[in-house]
Amino acid sequence: MLRLVSQQDRRLLPFLTACLFIITSSVGAQSPRAAASASASSEGAVDRGHLSLHYRIFGTGGPLIIVLAGGPGGDPSYMKPIVERLSTRGRCLLLEQRGTGRSKLAAYTEQTINFQSYLDDLEALRKHLNQQKLLLLGHSWGGMLALSYAGTYPDRVSAVISIDAGPIAEEHAIAEEANALRRIDAREQAHLQELEKRKSADPVGVFADMQRATIGAYFYDVRKVSDAATWLTGDSNLEVMRLGYEPAFGSLNSFIRERLRSIKAPVLLVHGRQDAVAEGGVFEAHHLIRRSRLVLIDKCGHVPWIEQPDQLWKAVESFLSTSQIPAK
Repeated sequence: MLRLVSQQDRRLLPFLTACLFIITSSVGAQSPRAAASASASSEGAVDRGHLSLHYRIFGTGGPLIIVLAGGPGGDPSYMKPIVERLSTRGRCLLLEQRGTGRSKLAAYTEQTINFQSYLDDLEALRKHLNQQKLLLLGHSWGGMLALSYAGTYPDRVSAVISIDAGPIAEEHAIAEEANALRRIDAREQAHLQELEKRKSADPVGVFADMQRATIGAYFYDVRKVSDAATWLTGDSNLEVMRLGYEPAFGSLNSFIRERLRSIKAPVLLVHGRQDAVAEGGVFEAHHLIRRSRLVLIDKCGHVPWIEQPDQLWKAVESFLSTSQIPAK
């Protein structure tokens, strides 16, 4: 069977698929970043010494929700539909994670792009905002990051909403790869084999092409891929994605799975039943997290706000209404 990554890097497959929806260019549509920034009520930045971590806040009242996009390295503007919906009932802070948007780094290495740095960024953001606890909403890689932060700092999180997070452990990443490869046709399989031959000469370009070739595997209705293009953007940092593709992040087992039992806050786990990201991971997370609520959405892949928005909003808004989240 064709492997998208080498055996030693398979544990990092979720970083490939987490990037899936943010590297395809949006053709003929207004830039999501431009559209998002036009309605922001405020913005700011956290001084991290070697970079300024930028953010925009949408909405003017209610609880503050930290929105974490997929990636790492993806332009967060594809989360605009989430921000638009939730900013009617609270304030949404759309974080430009390190290496994305205006949060640029002078150099991209394993010293500046690693899992611990992302956790430290969230903790610095919490202190900067003078928040006793954070309410986190993450999609894909953002869900992995949110859950990891909640397990690392269990007393500093009020709630977590995880939407189709990537795998929590290596075996789930391997299952995801198998799911994705089974869903693509012979022509796409042949294209991937050709890309594999070019990987050493152009690792970043091949990485992007592989994701474009497999994007249909992450939708229940492949016709929705074209609908998704409205929010997909090519304004992402492929160098950050490349580092996520390599062993810069360490083992998923230690960074995610082993921290889930420590989470104290209520957690909503939303997962499309036809997502290539294997259901086994979200079931295990539900088992390990003491105060978790699992909502499976049928006829839905990796982006539920595109394929099944009504079911997504029902689950999220019910969770926010019943989780006793403080206004600050």
